[in-house]
Parts: sequence; structure tokens; C-alpha cells
Amino acid sequence: MRLALLIVCALILEVGWLALWPLSATLSHSALFTASLVESHPLIQSVLQATSHLAPGLAQSTLTDPLGADAYVVPATLFAALMLGLASVYGLALLLLNFLQGVGSVRAWLAVIIGGAVLFQATLLLLPGVFSQDVFSYIAYGRLAAIYDLNPYIWPPSVLRDPIVPWVADVWRTYATPYAPLWVNLQWLLARLTAALPIADQALVYRGLGNVLLLTNLALVWRLLGRLTPLSPTQRVTSLAALAWNPLLLFEVAANAHNDILMVTFCLVGLLLFRATSKGTLTCIALTLGTLVKYLSGLGLIWLALAAAARLDSWPRRARRVAVLMALSIAISLALAAPWLELPDSLDPLLNETAGVGYVNSLPDALIVLLADRTGAALEPARNLERVLAIVAFTVYLAWEARRVWAEPGRAAIARALARSSLVYVLVASTSVQTWYFCLPLSVALVLGWRRGIARISLAYSALALPVLYLSYYLRDSLPPAIFIAYACAPLAVLLPDVVRARTRHANARLLPPREQQQPSPPTSLPMPTPR
Repeated sequence: MRLALLIVCALILEVGWLALWPLSATLSHSALFTASLVESHPLIQSVLQATSHLAPGLAQSTLTDPLGADAYVVPATLFAALMLGLASVYGLALLLLNFLQGVGSVRAWLAVIIGGAVLFQATLLLLPGVFSQDVFSYIAYGRLAAIYDLNPYIWPPSVLRDPIVPWVADVWRTYATPYAPLWVNLQWLLARLTAALPIADQALVYRGLGNVLLLTNLALVWRLLGRLTPLSPTQRVTSLAALAWNPLLLFEVAANAHNDILMVTFCLVGLLLFRATSKGTLTCIALTLGTLVKYLSGLGLIWLALAAAARLDSWPRRARRVAVLMALSIAISLALAAPWLELPDSLDPLLNETAGVGYVNSLPDALIVLLADRTGAALEPARNLERVLAIVAFTVYLAWEARRVWAEPGRAAIARALARSSLVYVLVASTSVQTWYFCLPLSVALVLGWRRGIARISLAYSALALPVLYLSYYLRDSLPPAIFIAYACAPLAVLLPDVVRARTRHANARLLPPREQQQPSPPTSLPMPTPR
């Protein structure tokens, strides 16, 4: 009966993903992609027609009105409602698994979880719409390097006379690549292998790669669950389901093909390789490769260096260990960046991404903008002050986290620090936030068990990020500020039980007698027997 209920949850989720098909065709970020895919694949056209009744009343073609127009209100609201519905059923499935007294046959539960994940991924693999144009940037930079023999760190897609250019988002056509060298090398390889395919099919190749990596990560997480922190069989199965069925991961990887999933894969491999007797060399290689996909996972290298040094008993040995890890990471970076290293021009994308990026979905900035509107204060001085405070707060937090890693230099501490620091960076320090940025903190946090505080808050933000941030994208200034404030504050409620338990323990500790009064009194000395 319990297994049947889980299967029902999986079927409801599948209906939800099928309902996304007509919505994706209407709200697609690329009308070129949707039209090409539907015209060239009869199967996709048939499924789209069959699912149209799940979201009736939508426009028959992709909307091309300016963002914020009234035409987006109905479909964007339906999209947000669908994402909230998927998150609710997903949460019910996790609660169903969590309240089991015993999972019984683990293989049966795993079969349902993995089978559901494969079904959802297959549904999203062929989705006729795309909710991000990043995948076309991947194709463009790869073709620029592989087909035209140009350095993507110097030349933008706009210099090409290539059919891919109109598919790239307007804002990225004049920018050199912002991605790290390992991903650029992979783009070059995929461009060589798929050059003869239509552009829409090249995008499907990136989707296919993301789906393979999603399944690979499930295997890695299953190996890690219970090894970092103690977990019962029920908690282990539930944590795997939390990753396999997570709407944000499925949507942003299986449907939108974001490269964050490869970064997550390397981080999971690094955690798996860092054992009690490890020196950190193999983990350093894995984390460096992840950083060379996207830079956010570079936080893991900091925690690895601290943990590896803390395991040694003298400062000279600690300094040598950190120096070796740093030299190894730099050597790998230089080796992978060598084909594109034309200094100083090759550094421009990194500088532009870190110094010139604007404010997009930043929670502190949203609060500052709201206060400035209500009080009439000047926005730019307030923003400058907010940035200083955010950087100071993030620096203080990193120092606090470093002390915890130093005190407990194991892979569980590295995982906690990486999950927490990447989430804090996304929520507090970064000026640009997109939904797929949550892939790293969410995936690493779930390795610790889904009931951990960092896992629960990551799950809460992932559940609200999809509907709220995409509503903000489509509706622009017409989105009520209260919705964004609710997205910022509501996930913090999942930490209230932890706060209450901590205060209760503190109150109980104050009621206990002093330590010396708790110690048993020494035994009364007995008189020695009188010898006869």
C-alpha cells in the first residue's frame, strides 16, 4: 500500500511535467528552437498536441511580446502554479517516505525512485520549449572555437556569420565566454562531434549530457549517503528521492541543460575520495575540475585545504600540504587553460563577470530597492552601502565556517561548509542570482541527509525559486513586491524547529545543578578489620 502511494505520487508528478509541454511552447525563450524542434520531430509534435488539453487557452505559438506585457500574465501565472503544485506533490512523496517505520525491500523503493527519475527526465529531454538560452551560448562558443578556430575568451559570437548567432540571447552575443576552461574544452569537443546536426538537435545533445550526469550523480549520492553522517535506511532512501525527484534540478538540467550539473558531479566525486587517511590530492583534482566548469565550487578548495592542514600535527607540515594542493590546482588550471591563454585579453570575461555584472534577483538588493522606493532615498548610495555590508558579512561568515572545518577536518565538515557557503553566497553575496545556482548547495546538502537544516532550507528555497524568479522574469515590474519578500523570508521558517530545540536544551541546561553537585559523593571509608 505504501509503495502504491509512492507510485501514485510519481504518476501525478509525471502528469505535471506533461502539463509543462504546452506551457513551454508558449513561454519558450527561443521561438526558433521551439519551431525547429516541432517541425523536425513528428513525435514531439504529437505529444504537444496530446498534452495541449492539460493547459487549455494558451497561445498556439511562442509569445514574442516584450517581457512584462499583459500577454504573459496568464501563462506565467499558470507556470508558477504548476511549479508550486509539483513542489507540493514532491514534498508529500518525501513525507511519505520519511514516515515509514521501515522501508522493507530497499530494491523495490529504489526501483520506483530511479524509474520515476528516468521517466521525468525523458519527458523533459524532448520538451518543445526552453526556459533559458544558455544552451545556445554553449553551442556558439563551441562552434567559435572548433569550427572557426577563434579564441572564445577574446571573440564573441557576434563576429560570426553563423546560423547559431540569432539563437543566442541578445545580451550574450557581444560577450566573450564567461565559462571556465574545462567547460570551454568540452564545448569545443561537442562542437566537433555535432557540427553536422541541426542547431535544435545540438541543444538536445547538451540536454542528453545533463540527463546522463543527473543519473550519475544519483549513483554517487547513494554511495555517499550514510558515510558522511549516520542515516537510517529510511533516511537514506528519502534523501536519494529528494535529489532524484527535485523539481528544480530536473527543470534546470533535464530541460534547460545548465552546466552546473557537471560542477556538482566533480564535487560529489571529490567528497567520495576524501577519506579518513586521505591527503586530499585526489579530492583536490576533482574539486579543481569542478571549479574549471563554474567558479562557485572553488569554495570547496578552501575547505579542503583547511581540512587537509588540520589533520597534521605541525605548522611546517601543514604549510607544505597546503602548498602542494595549491600547486596541483594551479597546474591543472594552467594545463586546461593553455589552448586559450592569451594574456591579458583572456582575463577580460572573468573581470567582466565579477566586477561588471548587474543586479539580477539579488535578495539584499531587492530589499534596498523596496526601501528606497518607500522612503525616497537615493538608490546608488544605498546600494553601495549594501554591497559593503554584504561582503563584510560573507567574510565574517567564512571565518566562522573555517573554525568549524578546522575543528572537525573530515569530509562531512567539507560537505557542510561547501553546501552552506555556496548557499550563503547565492543568497547574500552574489549580485546576480538564477534558479540553477541552487543546484550546487542543494545537491551537496542532500548528501548529509534531507532532514539536516542546510538540506531543508536548500529544499525550501529551491521550491520557491522556480515560480517566483520566473514570474519576475516574465512579469517584470508588475510582479507584486510582497511575492519576492515571501520568497526571501518564508524558507527560513524551516529552521524554527531547530531554534526551538536549541533554546529548550539551553533552558534545561540552566535548570540542572552545577557540575560539582552532580558528581557522586566519595564512598564512606570502612574501618579496617582487626587482625586476630
